[in-house]
Amino acid sequence: MDHRNGFTLPTMVSEDSHRPGPHRQDASPIGQAQLLHRYPSDHSITPEELVVVSWNLAKPRTEQAFAQVEELSSDHQAQLLAFQESTQSLRLPEHLGSHFVRSHGVHGVTSAASVQPTTAEGIASRSRELRVATRKMALITTYPLPDGRSVLLANVHALNFDRHGRRFTQQMQDLAWRIKEHSGPILFCGDFNTWNSGRLQTLWGVVQSMGLIEIEPSKGSGRRGHAGALGNRILGVDTEMHLDRLFQRGMELLEAHWLEDYDISDHVPLLARLKILD
Repeated sequence: MDHRNGFTLPTMVSEDSHRPGPHRQDASPIGQAQLLHRYPSDHSITPEELVVVSWNLAKPRTEQAFAQVEELSSDHQAQLLAFQESTQSLRLPEHLGSHFVRSHGVHGVTSAASVQPTTAEGIASRSRELRVATRKMALITTYPLPDGRSVLLANVHALNFDRHGRRFTQQMQDLAWRIKEHSGPILFCGDFNTWNSGRLQTLWGVVQSMGLIEIEPSKGSGRRGHAGALGNRILGVDTEMHLDRLFQRGMELLEAHWLEDYDISDHVPLLARLKILD
């Protein structure tokens, strides 16, 4: 265990510290995700208006990048933030705490919230990118609601370099196997790398099996950059398709849009305002 500032942090999870797929290590409720920032509150999520943002930060390294993350977090008063290609040094406003799991080097996924989670668990993909590179990570956290239920947030960075989608399919099915255990409201979001119709159809099949609905942003665009023409042809990439998506269950959509003013990444933040249903 790691000790900082007088409180205990679970040890950081690396890509090789997981048994693959849905078979998680036995651990304490928050034993598989590192606590990065202390949570300001142990209160519950406000069900009347839940603001969630999902964003692939594309490995932020500059002061401008950290400033935009802080600005986004503060200006939109998000209660839940799901970052992919994040870092351990990510700075957040004081109204948020966070957990992190690492996929490679210092990068991974971070889930931040205004309240303390009841569980936080990292799950690695069975397969590695290009069979020999890094595994991709998902971070599953649950947060208390006033009525005794909890809302589950699954923050996902999906396998990418898999033209036929077999390893991607396996990763999504493994996550569904875990998420289906949850009986309350669900948010399933992240960079799904859905760059062709086959991968998107696979994802839709998995989310439908969990009773999830995709949130469709009402304005803006989620595409900003893409690989070169040769790479697109080799992989079969459709440059018009969104990679970043957000799905929900047990909620009413109030508003959703892309936050195009934030430009540190080739991905665009996706914001949704939701009401959790009784």
